[in-house]
Amino acid sequence: MAASVRYHAADVTDPDAVRGVVHDVRTRHGRLDGIVHGAGTIDDRLLRDKDPASFARVFATKVDGARHLADAAADHGEAPAPDFLVLFGSVAGVFGNRGQADYAAANDALDTLAATPAWSRRFPGRVVAIDWGPWAAEAGGMVTPELERMYTSRGIPLIDADGGTAAFLAELAHGTVGQVVLLAEDGADTSEGTNAPEAGTAPERRRG
Repeated sequence: MAASVRYHAADVTDPDAVRGVVHDVRTRHGRLDGIVHGAGTIDDRLLRDKDPASFARVFATKVDGARHLADAAADHGEAPAPDFLVLFGSVAGVFGNRGQADYAAANDALDTLAATPAWSRRFPGRVVAIDWGPWAAEAGGMVTPELERMYTSRGIPLIDADGGTAAFLAELAHGTVGQVVLLAEDGADTSEGTNAPEAGTAPERRRG
């Protein structure tokens, strides 16, 4: 099946830039069916080594980006209302991760936004935060080959592209809650009652 893809370069922390992109999509197509907010940046350092500007940059990309996208999409006028807003988060926001206090805080804030009716109900469609476990490097996520080798050495397999895509589409089609943690599974117990990921399998769904 063929598809047409158009790329827009915009800063999600700039509300006017976000509104401009949303307006252009609706002008071209007459509607905007849904949004996946996958923007993110990392600046991994221990908390004692971080500075306020670095923390704010990491936090704002996730949180301000979500707010600006939700506000722009919700203001749909006579166009059809969007069906969904998916906030891509990370298990770092659920379990924490060394050197990622800012990134963990940002992802936890996404979970809070999605689960807070006073905010999420301002958006006309479903709002869900998906906290992903680590993906395989070839899937194009934030896991580098070096990180992949580290996970492998710890016995933590990674989500592959096919399994992750299938889990995402299933959640989008059938999910009902505001926060979901998706980890691939191999049946091995780890801390916090989760299962370690297994490459080549659909992630395990844990609902918040």
